[in-house]
Amino acid sequence: MSHHRLPAPSKGYILVAYSTDQQAGCPLCQQVLNRLHGFDYRQPTDLPISNKQVQLRLRLRGFRCLNPVCPKRTFAQPCPDWLPIYARRTTRLAQAQRSIDWWSLQKTPPC
Repeated sequence: MSHHRLPAPSKGYILVAYSTDQQAGCPLCQQVLNRLHGFDYRQPTDLPISNKQVQLRLRLRGFRCLNPVCPKRTFAQPCPDWLPIYARRTTRLAQAQRSIDWWSLQKTPPC
């Protein structure tokens, strides 16, 4: 993946990344393909950096599976481990949110 950082608003950063891979494996049949089928755009939420909001803007390549017996016709190129398929938040944000003890943050109800 290639990336660049756009001029950010005063409250955060904007990171734009795009895929440079020319091929990907079908998630169902594992056939390696290079038949481009447009692009998939994603904007997952991530943890802040130095108390500033981070906006991720990803452009992933879409591929067409040419295997006639595979039910998966089109699919977006998978991201590395930091962004699972269909996720709206990065893995590190999900881990941070799971580690919070939500019960200890709630106020004690009045008696």
